[in-house]
Amino acid sequence: KALSRLMRCIKKRKVQKTYLARSMAKGSLPDPGLEIQAPLGMEEDPSTGRKVAVVDADSGKVAKSMIQGVVARHADDTATLAVRIFTGRYHQVRCHLQHIGHPIANDPSYGGAQSPGQELYQGSKARDLLEW
Repeated sequence: KALSRLMRCIKKRKVQKTYLARSMAKGSLPDPGLEIQAPLGMEEDPSTGRKVAVVDADSGKVAKSMIQGVVARHADDTATLAVRIFTGRYHQVRCHLQHIGHPIANDPSYGGAQSPGQELYQGSKARDLLEW
C-alpha cells in the first residue's frame, strides 16, 4: 500500500528530488536559484559506444533543473552542489551541469576531469551535507 501511494505521489509530481553533485569549480560557482532549462536528447558516445545525454534544442525533451545551493567548497577546485530536478531525464544532472560549465568531477563522459584522490560522499556523510 505504501509503495502505491509513493508511486502516485511521484506521478503527480508531489515528490521533490534533490541530488548532491561534486562538480568542477574553477572560477565562479553558479548562483543558488539558477534554473537550467535545456532540452535533452540522446546520442551514442563514439569513444565508448554508450548512450549519453546531450543538449538538443531542436528535438530534445523538456528538462529543467535548479541549483539549490553550494553545500561545500573543497581544496581541490571542486564544490558540492545541491541540484533539484523537476523532470527526470536520463543523466539530466550530469548533462545540465556540463552545459553550464561545471561538470561533475571524475565524470569523463560529461567533461569532468578524473582525480582519483577525491572523496566520495555516501550514506550518513551525504545526509549530513544535506543539512547545510
